[in-house]
Amino acid sequence: MISPIFLFSYWIFAWFILWYVFVFFRGVKSVICWNPFLALALALVENVLSWLWLIWKGADSVVVVQYLCMILLIKALPLYLVWRRVGIPSASWLKDAKILLAVFAVYCVVVVWGTGGSSPLVLYEKVMHSILRGTSDTPMFAFFAWLQQSRQ
Repeated sequence: MISPIFLFSYWIFAWFILWYVFVFFRGVKSVICWNPFLALALALVENVLSWLWLIWKGADSVVVVQYLCMILLIKALPLYLVWRRVGIPSASWLKDAKILLAVFAVYCVVVVWGTGGSSPLVLYEKVMHSILRGTSDTPMFAFFAWLQQSRQ
């Protein structure tokens, strides 16, 4: 299985969780400048395009539904919760983009270092092809496979 540390979607989701905990439960207003809205919105667009690619490539209907569930759980729901809490952060797009780029740069370093030199693009292709094949190489799809097995 591919470790969640090598999947940028999980970095964005972790960013959302941290932001949500600090803003919602702690009432910390200074963390609003680290708003994950832009990252979640871009990731949602990318995931919807990937979902359409899976359909176009003829992925199994179970995989297509599972991918849609993943999009809803770790992209759409967090995006809705951020929007509901603070709205669309129109004044901070440039700052949010800089933070997103910094997070992505750290992610790239972690991927190259942690995989022994593999690029994030190679890893992305590996992930998408594993999803297309219906294997459980990512944590979310391993969880879906576990759910299917436990139902039988």
